[in-house]
Amino acid sequence: AVEGGSRDELLSALELAHAALLVGDSSADGVGPRRGEGQGCRWMTREVLDAHVALAALAHAEDDEHDDRRRRAAMAQLCVRTESLGVDRSGRRYWALDRRAAAEG
Repeated sequence: AVEGGSRDELLSALELAHAALLVGDSSADGVGPRRGEGQGCRWMTREVLDAHVALAALAHAEDDEHDDRRRRAAMAQLCVRTESLGVDRSGRRYWALDRRAAAEG
């Protein structure tokens, strides 16, 4: 479920891992390392850690995708000329820009 898993698959796998006691706290269950007197550490199997890492990476990718969509929508609101007016002898291209739109933006 970790490799290429969807968000729902990863969440489901993590729920099953918790139910199967593949995650715990050494102060509560006595398994795993201890920090000091009465202080436990959270522990999990490598597969559970991998699922958490994959879920975080998926959330990060979704945030990036959302930001990209927001930027594209903002760019779509701008007036942009896609074809140049022409080319001079040196190969430089020229565009006519709306001065009012440039002053507002």
